[in-house]
Amino acid sequence: MCIRDSRYTKQVQDFTPTPMTVSTAMYYTGLDPFTLKPVHVPRGREKKIQRAMLHYRDPRNYDLVKEGLRMAGREDLIGSGGRCLITARPAAGWGMKKEKRRDGRERGKPS
Repeated sequence: MCIRDSRYTKQVQDFTPTPMTVSTAMYYTGLDPFTLKPVHVPRGREKKIQRAMLHYRDPRNYDLVKEGLRMAGREDLIGSGGRCLITARPAAGWGMKKEKRRDGRERGKPS
């Protein structure tokens, strides 16, 4: 069974720090409070890429997913094969949201 077929996440919850917990101390300081060794805490772009990887089917995440796969050295998952997560190039219209103007016309299309 391919993970792409049946295990797609529909919702992702960010870590919400709870006061007075070890996990919160680790999240804010980046240190293990027991050993004082550094703990990797993804922030900024890396965090966005991780979230996008969980929602790889969402066309708006195409660029972040592609970047994440390249960073991980998994370019084998980019292409048109059955084991690929994303195509080599996004389909036309991917990530484009059809919005209507106040006058009822679609944005970007001539009247």
